[in-house]
Amino acid sequence: MGRDPRFAFVRGNVYTLPLADAAVDTVVMVRVLHHLIDVPRALAELRRILRPGGQLVLEYANKRNAKALARYALRRQVGPFDPEPYEFVTLNFDFHPAWVTEQLRMAHFDVRQELAVSHFRAPFFKRFLPAPRSPLDGALQRPARYKLAPSVFVRAQAVERPIPAPSLHAC
Repeated sequence: MGRDPRFAFVRGNVYTLPLADAAVDTVVMVRVLHHLIDVPRALAELRRILRPGGQLVLEYANKRNAKALARYALRRQVGPFDPEPYEFVTLNFDFHPAWVTEQLRMAHFDVRQELAVSHFRAPFFKRFLPAPRSPLDGALQRPARYKLAPSVFVRAQAVERPIPAPSLHAC
C-alpha cells in the first residue's frame, strides 16, 4: 500500500467499503467496472461513502464502440445495441452507455460530463495512423454524444434523490 503521508490509503471490497457514510469528496474508479458482477450494488456503495455533491469519476468498457459496430455489421459479434451488459469472457463485461447512465441515475448520481476515449488504441489504427494520434483522439472526446470509443469516462455528482428518468413524451 502507498506510504504518502498526504493520503489515507484504504483497502477494501467495493461492495462493502470500510468507510463511513458521506466520508469522501471524490471517488475515482478506472478499469474496474467491467470486472464487477453486481454493478448496481457497487454504485450504491460508492454513493453511500460520497458526501452529497461529491464527485464520481468512472470509466467503463463501451459495448457500442466503432469496432463492435463494424464486427456486428460483418456478423462477427453479438449486437451492441442490447442495453444489457455483455460478458464476453468470465468477469469481463462491456456496457451499453444508456445502461450505465441508468444505473448511475438509480444510484443517485447525476451525470455531468462524459468523454469517449481511446478511439485509436486498436493495432490497426496504430499501424495506419502513425503518431501523433492524441490530438485527433482529443478532438473526438467531446462531446461524447455518440460514444464510439472503447472506453468512456463519466463524471457524476452524488445527489440526494434519484434524477427523474427522461420522459418518453415530448408534450
